[in-house]
Amino acid sequence: MFIVVEGADGVGKTTLISKLVKKLIKQKANVLQTQEPYDDTDMGHGNTYRQIQTVLKDLSIITPLSRWRLFTNNQSIHFSEVLTEALEALNCDYVICDRFVPSTVVYYTELSVKEALENELKHGALWHNKPAIMAPDLYIHMTLSTEATSQRLKKRKRTNPGIVDAVVDPTVISERYRELFRQWPITYPPVLSLDASRSVHVLTQECLEAIKIIEMKK
Repeated sequence: MFIVVEGADGVGKTTLISKLVKKLIKQKANVLQTQEPYDDTDMGHGNTYRQIQTVLKDLSIITPLSRWRLFTNNQSIHFSEVLTEALEALNCDYVICDRFVPSTVVYYTELSVKEALENELKHGALWHNKPAIMAPDLYIHMTLSTEATSQRLKKRKRTNPGIVDAVVDPTVISERYRELFRQWPITYPPVLSLDASRSVHVLTQECLEAIKIIEMKK
């Protein structure tokens, strides 16, 4: 099963994923945890991850379209070298990814959410990988109020140089996520929206219940 966790920086994705992975492993499951942007530093593809880190320090050095292409290229590498292999060759029970296509849409802030989604579906990483596409079985969308998100970010003792939130207003990002999932087509994988203000234990249990329901339907 392919599970993606989405949400603005500071909502608690890392904490939830860590708890969820531990719970699944405790159930004797084979679990792969991954994230985007994908670190392809030693893969010989031009090091898109390092390029992304450089770009995020100064967005003016690259056009919005070129930035989107850089992220999409990174995503395509991640898809072909990690996700496909994990779900097919390695026979993982669960692959849990921190960010995926929705993030590419949400962070392309020069376009409306509708335009960015259409652009991604026509020209993005998933379009290029259509012959081998493996859509996620479940999207987990974590939401949190702007005030709570800001408080959590202020308390952080670390930074995320590879994540775009460092230079984009989390209020804007949160609203774009909401807009994206409001217009989420019914034919797409299901979305579990979680109020991240609750305890991580409660959130983890809700995720496990959603996973169980999906597995029963297969």
